[in-house]
Amino acid sequence: MNVADLALNNIDEFGEYEQLLWRDRTYTNVQLMELSRKLAGSLKKLGVNKDDRVAMVLGNCPETTVVFNACAWLGAWSTPIQFLLMPGEIGYVLAHSEAQVVITQRLWLSKVIEAMPRAPNVEHIILIDPSGEEEEEKKLLNFPDLIADSDGDVSRTETGENDVAFLIYTAGTTGTPRGVMLTHMNIISNVESTVSALRFESGEINLGVLPLYHAYGIMTQFCGYLYGARNILMSWFQPEEALSLIEQHLVTTTSLVPTMLIQMLNLPYHADYDTSSVKRWICAAAPLPVDVLHEFEAAFGGKILEGYGLTEAGPAVTINRPAIPYKPGSIGQPLPNVEVEIRDMQGRSLPTGRKGEICIRGPNVMKGYFKAPELTRETIKEGWLQTGDADISTRTATFLSPS
Repeated sequence: MNVADLALNNIDEFGEYEQLLWRDRTYTNVQLMELSRKLAGSLKKLGVNKDDRVAMVLGNCPETTVVFNACAWLGAWSTPIQFLLMPGEIGYVLAHSEAQVVITQRLWLSKVIEAMPRAPNVEHIILIDPSGEEEEEKKLLNFPDLIADSDGDVSRTETGENDVAFLIYTAGTTGTPRGVMLTHMNIISNVESTVSALRFESGEINLGVLPLYHAYGIMTQFCGYLYGARNILMSWFQPEEALSLIEQHLVTTTSLVPTMLIQMLNLPYHADYDTSSVKRWICAAAPLPVDVLHEFEAAFGGKILEGYGLTEAGPAVTINRPAIPYKPGSIGQPLPNVEVEIRDMQGRSLPTGRKGEICIRGPNVMKGYFKAPELTRETIKEGWLQTGDADISTRTATFLSPS
């Protein structure tokens, strides 16, 4: 079991097609996989092996996808880092993860350089968009050269369902970054369950607006492998550009957070854009006010499907189904093969209508927190993830969700 199999199976099932559009560049699924294998070959020569960490300080770009699959190919852990963090915070994550390689771009290079004194474990900095002299002076490696100098002839590392694929740092409630270990099983099962619940169809066009340093964005992109999606990737979200891309490319689905929906709705000229191609607007990460939901659907068409998740759960936990009537303001039903219970402070399941802690069990639940076994034991008890989030019990959530 390996996350890279999602990309390989995508090629086997759908053949070669234009899978990614970013700015004015297009990439086929075959081209992206070839780039990933070439990068894997170069990383291998740099000493990256199974269970090593490869950090990324990148915005949304094709290279991010390439790195994800290259790491999976080697059995290394992809470690995406928020580029909005301060240099000291980036340095902490680099040191704690013990990453030996960090891949970045010119926009965030100064932050990475400033973070280096805190991370003596980093042996190589790879720049995806080099310009020349400055890279030589700072002894940076050139991403395009690493691709060009590799023949991609490296065997895929065998990985098991309990092997880690992603190490994603999240602040949680304490403010101290925690390294969430998501396994190949976590990612693959979460992707399969999400696609099953949402009934995506072959050839859909997805607008990718979520940051790929976040588990929500990563899961959304990986879902596209299963249904042969064409992904229109934005470097970062801008409401006008998002609406323009939807109209231009006849986007059928997109995943967002509530603030993005509100920003589009607040544009005084949003009615000038044709968004009739969109079937579903998937919304998660924060509650969406019901009045905003109704106003948005009236303005843009399609259906808003709210869900709930967290990094520690792969990240998706619940979602409203397109084929099942739902109550506005609800976060929907548990995904297939995911169990959810609402419990009291003593860990007892609560009856209908009672408020308590959301607890989750399933193949999507993380392996644990990196270098924090005690915190892991406190968070996962008898296979149940204690989220710290509150909701109202409906009782139906204690059963395995139907697909």
